[in-house]
Amino acid sequence: MFKKFPGSLFFDTLCSHCHAREVDQNGFLCSVCLNSLYPKPLRYFEFEFLDGVFSFAPYEGVGKTYLHLIKFQGAKNLIPFLGKLVKPTLRKVIEEIKPDLVSFVPTHPFRVWFTRGFDQVEELIKGTYPNYVQLFERGLIPKKPLYLVGSKFNRKKHLKGSYKLKPEMAKLVEGKKVLLIDDLITTGSTGNTLAYLLKSVGADSVYLFTVFYKIKAANVG
Repeated sequence: MFKKFPGSLFFDTLCSHCHAREVDQNGFLCSVCLNSLYPKPLRYFEFEFLDGVFSFAPYEGVGKTYLHLIKFQGAKNLIPFLGKLVKPTLRKVIEEIKPDLVSFVPTHPFRVWFTRGFDQVEELIKGTYPNYVQLFERGLIPKKPLYLVGSKFNRKKHLKGSYKLKPEMAKLVEGKKVLLIDDLITTGSTGNTLAYLLKSVGADSVYLFTVFYKIKAANVG
């Protein structure tokens, strides 16, 4: 069974999720699986620096397949489909918290330049909230992917120095309510780190919206 790479002449024509039906024009998922993802929104409040976290759906089933295809097989053409599904939930969150600024959690530039070829979160936000601003930049020193780090304590240490607030953005966030967007939450370490950076320069409040969630029940509000 061949892996499906965009533009490849050699790939399995069966859906990457159900393995039973022919793929749609996207080349990865059948039309049934493509449209079977639906919102199971949750929100969380037990974080040190984040004022609240909102998520669209659990990281399981077809949602997990969606994200794996985008992040590890370069399925950029699935992002508009995912964005269309996520947009109504994101709009409700925006209407509720009324942020002054909307930004995103950036992917490491090495993955953008050499591995994936795009930042999946930025591509998603382009189609769902085009008036976003890019508040952060990533350090250029490559580190182990966060999902391989393990415990929340180790993740916190690992994240030190991984993200920087762009110097020209410090004044922009002062006194503002900020909403950050990411693809997945597991422990909240990344969101907390970015919220700390924003509040250290005077942000009034920081919220996080993630497409998928994989988080312990103790943190669910």
